[in-house]
Amino acid sequence: MVRAFRQSRLTAAGIFAASVVLTVLVWIRDRGLPVHIPLIASVLMLLLGVFAGQLAARLVADSCNTKLLGLLHVELDPDAFLRQYAAIPGRLKPDSREYLVSSAYLADGYAAKGDFDAALAALAPLERAGLAQDAALRGLYLQDLCAYRLGKEDRPGAAQALEELEGLIAGCGEKQARLAQNLSDCAALLRARLTCLKGRAVDRAWLERQLWQAPFRLRRLDIQQILAQDALRRLGPGQAVPLLSRLRDEGGKTWYAAWAREQLGRLDT
Repeated sequence: MVRAFRQSRLTAAGIFAASVVLTVLVWIRDRGLPVHIPLIASVLMLLLGVFAGQLAARLVADSCNTKLLGLLHVELDPDAFLRQYAAIPGRLKPDSREYLVSSAYLADGYAAKGDFDAALAALAPLERAGLAQDAALRGLYLQDLCAYRLGKEDRPGAAQALEELEGLIAGCGEKQARLAQNLSDCAALLRARLTCLKGRAVDRAWLERQLWQAPFRLRRLDIQQILAQDALRRLGPGQAVPLLSRLRDEGGKTWYAAWAREQLGRLDT
């Protein structure tokens, strides 16, 4: 991610420049000594500058990236996130892992705004980077693809992506057990949303347990919306209104809050 942020690039350049200055001082200090002594010291100094600069730049880039992601996942402000993050993937090599991951982050921003067509367009195919066999990236791509299609209420497309995701999970061996578990948790939530879209009953007790265990605010909102949709269709306004009110109040500037306000407005009419 170093290429994506000006601060990280400046950090790398600054540390390397400092190593060049120190190299010059080494030559000044060691003049009169056999030439191989300052030469070896210079090479070591420059290599240290390169490695230290890259390490520091990566730390700065990670910090910048985390700060921007906070606009989406903590502040729940997808518009602010998109304004600052839209250019990030384009600064990275299109055949890199970082490009694919940053594209997925950007797509999540569009999805949180409710623009699922833009989310699908932002999601970069793994084949473009030659990383289609990377199970973790493949799982991320498929779960996002399924989620965005569900957002568009494209049930056949979502079912196809979910089937591929579940096939990937089944193919994970013991060495990928943790990945399989993480993907299984995501797949179960996607399956619940698809079930709800089909008008069938969901396992509300399981969803409520997942709600309290959810590590991310956007996932919590997603689960709350599934519960609210199920309540609207099967349990009536008495059960749905408290869920919708909570989603409206906790949804920040995401589409979840806008959707909840719309449903509450319909119930009031």
